[in-house]
Amino acid sequence: MNKILFDNILALAKPFYPDSDPAHDWGHICRVFAYAHKIWLGEGGDLDIITAGVFFHDCVNLPKNHPNSSDSATMSAERAVKILSGLNDFPQHKLPAVAAGITEHSFSKGLKPSSLESKIIQDADRLESTGIIAIMRVLTVCGQLGRPIFNWQDPFCEDREPEMKYGLDLVYSRILKVSSMMNTETARGIAVESDERTRQFIALLKSEAALFPTEEDHWDDKLEVSSKLVTPMLPPSGFDKTGDDRRFSRSTL
Repeated sequence: MNKILFDNILALAKPFYPDSDPAHDWGHICRVFAYAHKIWLGEGGDLDIITAGVFFHDCVNLPKNHPNSSDSATMSAERAVKILSGLNDFPQHKLPAVAAGITEHSFSKGLKPSSLESKIIQDADRLESTGIIAIMRVLTVCGQLGRPIFNWQDPFCEDREPEMKYGLDLVYSRILKVSSMMNTETARGIAVESDERTRQFIALLKSEAALFPTEEDHWDDKLEVSSKLVTPMLPPSGFDKTGDDRRFSRSTL
């Protein structure tokens, strides 16, 4: 791919990724491309198709709680084809492959990639769903949707199944499962390393969470409540009020 074509694709794609959605902003797209390029170095493929597919794969991104959210990838593919068809230096015969790669990257649809390029686009996007950055992205979406970051009574899904309404639950329902869904050996190797960092993060989080009670009626088991905190607030002996003038004698402070 020549630099002029690369720069043109970036310039056309960047406006679709505002900072208002930190989980799907320009940084997300650039990280996906970095993964895709690394996979391409190990696996090969058509870099024109991979580049265009990555940079436009989320150009339509409906909120996760939108009834048509699962159609975002299809809508992105349609928009990408429309835009790239007006880019004279992009090989027009490659547009169907770009559209397929964008459509098939969707996690929610669970589609099987139809080409090497589509496998690379899907793997690169899924690698962004591994590791600690993936956890940060999940928690960002929780904030946008007003969902709790974890279940206070059972944060680590030890006695229950993961639920979509808790951010941390996605570590168990998605983040630690994505590595088994990779299409290429290169991506699988990267995912294994990411999973190890995720487990280290969870171990640290468990040690910190252990400092706090998990249910309201267990507070007395872990906390020593000072009697001073429940003593009625009485005015100090040096308090004096004359009209609107209120004074504390320094000797009582």
